[in-house]
Amino acid sequence: MLENKQTAKYITGKIYRYFVNDTPDEARINELANKFYQSNYDIKSLMQEIYMGDWFYEEKNVGAIIKSPVELIVGLRRAIPMQFEQEETMLLFQRVLGQTLFYPPTWPAGPVAEAGSIAPA
Repeated sequence: MLENKQTAKYITGKIYRYFVNDTPDEARINELANKFYQSNYDIKSLMQEIYMGDWFYEEKNVGAIIKSPVELIVGLRRAIPMQFEQEETMLLFQRVLGQTLFYPPTWPAGPVAEAGSIAPA
């Protein structure tokens, strides 16, 4: 399975969409996938290739992947095992960040909209 270059392309595409931009740049993904394949699937070298590339900091990629407040809070809760004496504190965090779960959206869904269009409720 790893002998197939399509595996490298599939993995690279997933990483690109997660860390760089939801809109895939097929030429860039192919270039990265070839290097990833040649490195014998060395994730560290792939991530270095991504983060060290000048293209990563182009305007179309900067800020393209930003977590919503709820995604941020959930990620932090998973990464840092902690308990609050009053779980209602989480509502305060949500309000301060501008997105309260189970209320009408106050934050754009999906990829972040134009810069400056995000305004807390």
